Amino acid sequence: MNMLRNLLFASLILGSCNLAFSQILVNPVINGVGLSENGALSARHEDATLAAKRAAARSANQTQGLAFVSLPRALDALRANVEQKQPIPENLKYLGGLTRIRFVYLYPEQKDIILAGPSEAIDATNPLTPVGKSTGHPILQLEDLVVVLRAVSSAKSDFFGCSLDSLPNTQKTSDDVVKKFGNGPREKLIAEMKKAMGPQTVRIFGVPEDSRAAFVMLAADYRLKSLSMGAEPAPIDGLASAVNDAAAASRLWFETSYEPLLVSENADAFEIRGSRVRVNCGAQNFEPKGASEAAQRFAKTFTEKMPALAEKIDAFADLQNISDLLFVAALIKHDKLDQKTGIDLAWALDATKFKPAALPIPKTADTLVHISGKAIASGGVGLGYNSAIATDHRQTDTVKTLEQSKNRSPENWLLTTSPAAAKK
Repeated sequence: MNMLRNLLFASLILGSCNLAFSQILVNPVINGVGLSENGALSARHEDATLAAKRAAARSANQTQGLAFVSLPRALDALRANVEQKQPIPENLKYLGGLTRIRFVYLYPEQKDIILAGPSEAIDATNPLTPVGKSTGHPILQLEDLVVVLRAVSSAKSDFFGCSLDSLPNTQKTSDDVVKKFGNGPREKLIAEMKKAMGPQTVRIFGVPEDSRAAFVMLAADYRLKSLSMGAEPAPIDGLASAVNDAAAASRLWFETSYEPLLVSENADAFEIRGSRVRVNCGAQNFEPKGASEAAQRFAKTFTEKMPALAEKIDAFADLQNISDLLFVAALIKHDKLDQKTGIDLAWALDATKFKPAALPIPKTADTLVHISGKAIASGGVGLGYNSAIATDHRQTDTVKTLEQSKNRSPENWLLTTSPAAAKK
């Protein structure tokens, strides 16, 4: 068969986001994916200069030490700025430059919950996707934290993510277009395929449709599909295409991936471990069975190389950050950490008190088309945390490493005064 039979289109699973003071961002771009005012998603080339700057920073691999951020005090500071109608300071908005959450510490005597992890000086050249100046890694954001705290608090199910749905009979439609235009110019075939398939329809679940958190999920999934099809070159060696000449449709999606939660003997300190997200595959969405061999190989390799891929592609690192925030929100709810420490999250959980920045609500997405294998690749993001925080998925810290890391000097604290300093 000629090569034009080997045309692949991809549908995806997505998300979206929110902003401050009810402001709606126009034509936002996050991690190489753009969103128009009417809710249409499409690929966008990242600024070459900024991308080169981040790559250089990553290659230097200069990471700062552990930094501590007080959850209640950060929320109190946010409340004060909102009530006084003042702009949110950069250091507060971006959680002191945290690039991931590694530890959660409880200080009941000080009524405090601390989120700790590596932090860096903040590069907010693109305020939607700030990065660390040392490593170029995406930085966590306070507004995303508020969004996921609300989402988890009110969740009716343990499932957060998005889906972009194609029209029925997509494989037949694809085959029909190839039969009609397969012997013509490649550009004509791609154009006719996009026209026949039309845009996909967006579904978002568990998080607000206009939230940045959901849009991050979308961007990560869009880039996953692009890599799986070979529509963009893999940034690392060994990541082969997820498609071949098999007619079976395989779906690829992100899901959570955490090692057992390390917990102190007093249950007042936790270490979050693992790659945070992985890729799985199946014949149906979120059902890991029936996938093609090519899709299985791709998912396995992608998961093994997730740390390296997250260093190269911001979309995946940003998804890891959102996953960490959801994990923390789920842990707070499951273990009642707010009650144990005596903190009050009522203001943060009240959507009438503060409206994070809003994006246009995603409605459709451009179908990705590329000359590759014959199978249809699609997928999404489906993050769940019940099993990750379950009591039977925990390990007691008998060597007391958490106790040691919890007692840090005051110089390591951000957005708060450490309990150690408060006692002086």
